[in-house]
Amino acid sequence: MFGPRPKLPELPALSVGEVTERVAEHLATLPAEYRHQAVYFDLSATPTRYLEPLQHQLSFVLNHLSRAPTISRPQPVPNCDQRIYWAYQDWYHWTPKAWEQVSQLDPYFREPVVPSGPAVNYVRATAGNAIVRADWFAYWTMDVSLFAEPGQFVAKGVVPYYTLLYAKTKIKRKDPKTGKVVEVVGKAPENIDEFYQVWEADLEVLKRYNNLDKGAVVDEGDSLVSYHNRFIWDIPSRLGTRFFQTFDMIDSVKERDLLETLVPKKWDASEAIAQYPDGRQYYLLLDGAGKRVDWADPRLVRDTGDPHFIVKTPGSCVSCHVQGKHGPSNAVKDLIDSGADLKIKGYEKTERIRSLLLSNMDKNIKRSQEDYADAIKDCNGLSPAENVKEFNIVRGWYDSPLAISQAARECGVTVADMEAAIALGIKGRYIKMLTENKAIPRRNWEQGGFQELSLLLIEARRQRIIK
Repeated sequence: MFGPRPKLPELPALSVGEVTERVAEHLATLPAEYRHQAVYFDLSATPTRYLEPLQHQLSFVLNHLSRAPTISRPQPVPNCDQRIYWAYQDWYHWTPKAWEQVSQLDPYFREPVVPSGPAVNYVRATAGNAIVRADWFAYWTMDVSLFAEPGQFVAKGVVPYYTLLYAKTKIKRKDPKTGKVVEVVGKAPENIDEFYQVWEADLEVLKRYNNLDKGAVVDEGDSLVSYHNRFIWDIPSRLGTRFFQTFDMIDSVKERDLLETLVPKKWDASEAIAQYPDGRQYYLLLDGAGKRVDWADPRLVRDTGDPHFIVKTPGSCVSCHVQGKHGPSNAVKDLIDSGADLKIKGYEKTERIRSLLLSNMDKNIKRSQEDYADAIKDCNGLSPAENVKEFNIVRGWYDSPLAISQAARECGVTVADMEAAIALGIKGRYIKMLTENKAIPRRNWEQGGFQELSLLLIEARRQRIIK
């Protein structure tokens, strides 16, 4: 179990130039035929107290952006105090194109901050945009909603979670212009049918053998996520484990009252979860029409761990599903156990409902949770509860405003050097950092602040104000 971490000495900061030099040295030691596959994750800007949690979460995130059949932990670059990690793209079934698209979003390892010279030239020529900040990567890949325009529920452009996870995936999709079915590669599912297709939900078998799936009705007030009643569906997958889907309602009346209809005839939102044989889980949020959304309507569901209670793919799913699948209550089974009776016309329909709603889902849930716990242990050695705790700690730390000490650390300099650089600038936000001890929001830092202050540091060196 985790307790208070011992206070460790703070490791010295590394600049992007120093990190690039270490990467170039290591890259040269790899077999020549694989160097173009190498990717690197810089943890050197992370304060020591968050370093171990970030190491754990880097491995967890990488393997949940992967459709590879095995779990692979990133490896520390030697002689770097475990502050730079490396991996091969093939370990996670990524493609060079997908990696380049995602790595170009990183705001830290970019020109003109990365100094020109032999090291950066060698890395770029050999492995392209091979280096990203690990904390940035772990944060931005786990929240698809960050890539949705204001007021829009669907993310656009390069979305790291989808771009990497589905880098090699083939989907058969109808061309809206020609009406012909074409095969697209490297695209995320746009609807539930494509999600079924990608993760091999065996709906054809269900039509022939309708006693293989399990269901449960969670009544209003009994769910940690849904405001109203919801239906949970557990169906087989050709992948060897299970496929889960929830159906959520805007209210619990008329055709949406599941204690009357038993199975949903109309719903307003859905969450789909696919599970690999080794226990890893993958998520998609959907609207009532079965189309993909990337954050959920807050009138329907909530994420109690989010400051705005917004459910977002996949971070909210990871935080909520601590043990993997939830063991749901089943309001229909509870009613039957209390003496109520099913009034359904026809023997076949009655047997179908009994098989679906009154059989034991707990065995499937338990196996699923055991598989998920094994997957997390293989990723980073943690229990599910420990993993979620660190997942939220790392995300909360990264998204918090930066004091001048952390801003200096991320630029690889001392606080005194940062103060000297800020004194050369004219922007009010940086002056407030210097004169009023104000923290800079992470978004401001990423969207120009880091580069601007890095350039001021270059100018301070040019003027010999700092070394």
